[in-house]
Amino acid sequence: MDKRKQNKIQRLNQQKERWGALKEEIQGCIEAGESMQGLQAKFNDNILSKAIVDFSHEDYSIMETLLGKPYSDHLILLDECVNPALMKHVHTLLGKVSFAPKVFEKSVKDDDLFISAQNMGYSAILTSDHVSKGERDLCGIANSAYKRKEQSPHIIVLSQDMDKALARLNKNCANIRKRLTINVPESICDLN
Repeated sequence: MDKRKQNKIQRLNQQKERWGALKEEIQGCIEAGESMQGLQAKFNDNILSKAIVDFSHEDYSIMETLLGKPYSDHLILLDECVNPALMKHVHTLLGKVSFAPKVFEKSVKDDDLFISAQNMGYSAILTSDHVSKGERDLCGIANSAYKRKEQSPHIIVLSQDMDKALARLNKNCANIRKRLTINVPESICDLN
């Protein structure tokens, strides 16, 4: 192995170690009763969002310690195109939330994502994908399943702008909660 590759591997390992130590520090603060506001004073938002993504995948009870119980038992999947900073809000507004890149540990095609979410019992997929008339993108795949009256996850389309997405999620959360009680969706919920 050449020197550049060795250095790169060494840097990546050092980054992983630093992240592990930082995540342990955040977890220790949470377990000591630190509030979200207190954590935000100690750590930047990107670091906290990344930690929340990891906790949601590795040990959801840490998220519950920090944020309280999820709004419901509904499983909500955030597509990779959605800002992971929304996770804490989705947890408190809708239900138990997961981030697709952590669940699948890689980028997955929309049809695999939809079918996997369907098989894993997810009630909804939050995405920033545009609503199209096509059949091969996430919205098209969902519409086809809805036409066949299949039990499927709801597709909720959010803006890629974090502030807009959060505002519309807050404004429409009662409607979304009502949708989540229906196992066979009829249409996509476009909040973009």
